[in-house]
Amino acid sequence: MTSASDTGVEIDINEINKIRIKRKSKFGKGVLKGFLIGGGLGVTLALTSRDNSKGEREGHYNFNFDGSGIATLGALSLAAVGSVCGGIGGLLSGNYKNIQVKGKSPDDIKKIMKNLNKKARFKN
Repeated sequence: MTSASDTGVEIDINEINKIRIKRKSKFGKGVLKGFLIGGGLGVTLALTSRDNSKGEREGHYNFNFDGSGIATLGALSLAAVGSVCGGIGGLLSGNYKNIQVKGKSPDDIKKIMKNLNKKARFKN
């Protein structure tokens, strides 16, 4: 079935070769995860980078997060790159799940049907 039905459709399991389930898109989750990972990596790199340009003593860390610094720009850039990569990864992570039914034992078919019934529009 590719569209919703008010009454549902009953099909004998022996007539089915495979079941293909369309999953929800993972684009949004991918963008969010990419943003968090890229931003976290950017902040980590910014906080661990040494800046001795202002004449401070050797080994002093300059957390230059004043909005105009390279650290802020680097963190935001890595967050943006992470968002794009995460979004692409979310789109490419298969939107369909195929379940082979033909040739399965009756016990395997019962397990498949039990799992599918949990998410079915019409419980049966």
